[in-house]
Amino acid sequence: MNQIDLIKKYNVRPVKHLGQNFLIDSNVMRRIVDYLDPVREETIIEIGPGLGALTRLILERGALVVGIERDPKLISALENELAGFGHQLELVREDILKFSFQKKFKEKKVRVIGNLPYYLTSPLIFKLIEDRKSIDSAILMIQREVADRLLATPGSSQYGRITVGVRFFADVERVMNVSRRSFMPSPQIESTVILLKFRPETDIKKTGIDPHFFLEVVKSGFSQRRKNILNCLDHAGLVQMKKNELSAFLAEIGIDPGKRAEELFLKDFINLCRKIQEVIALQNKRISQKHTR
Repeated sequence: MNQIDLIKKYNVRPVKHLGQNFLIDSNVMRRIVDYLDPVREETIIEIGPGLGALTRLILERGALVVGIERDPKLISALENELAGFGHQLELVREDILKFSFQKKFKEKKVRVIGNLPYYLTSPLIFKLIEDRKSIDSAILMIQREVADRLLATPGSSQYGRITVGVRFFADVERVMNVSRRSFMPSPQIESTVILLKFRPETDIKKTGIDPHFFLEVVKSGFSQRRKNILNCLDHAGLVQMKKNELSAFLAEIGIDPGKRAEELFLKDFINLCRKIQEVIALQNKRISQKHTR
């Protein structure tokens, strides 16, 4: 039974505030699952399985699926339609933003797939970043505009906070573009399937950077897009320096104070964050020594 027939069978009316747009193009479904290439007994986490468009295809490959779904009506339909797969399918009624990958899988690495609600794309991606110790990679259907931003290069209008923030933790690849006509109801925007391949935690540790502080530095750098990196960092007050001292500091580490954040490469932000951490550590050490005298 195809997706349109299932929608009619269960009288499903897409819930707008949950961002429900059901994938109905069987060719796109097969291409996505072929790219995922699930193997027997592998655990795949599916975000928002809906009516099982991708779920069934993954289960037929012999993989185990843990589906995270908020809508009880859809869970009931999935339990009915996919009952024959038995232990292969586990359905969890929960908000994906509250789901703990590490609690569920510990240090076991799983792969993720999902057609993300458009309004939750950025929070969900950063949620996966937070739980990256339990995630090897994620294949995600997102709005094309966000995909373009994730894949943007320095100097382009799409290059921004999410570009740098995500690519510190993962390599990003465009898998395919998907027409709005592939969904019911048809959204007003086009979609893209991307692959996020998370970097090994050892590689992140080698940078010597606190991941949360890195995101804070990136956020500060892009806080005022029309202003240069000097003014943005000065306004953020991440480090106790006068503006002229901060300008000299940036020049010393090879960053032009007059450049805007969108002109800086990922390696520039990594260098900037590391050097700011060193300055803060030195300042804290001096304060500590002063108080112990």
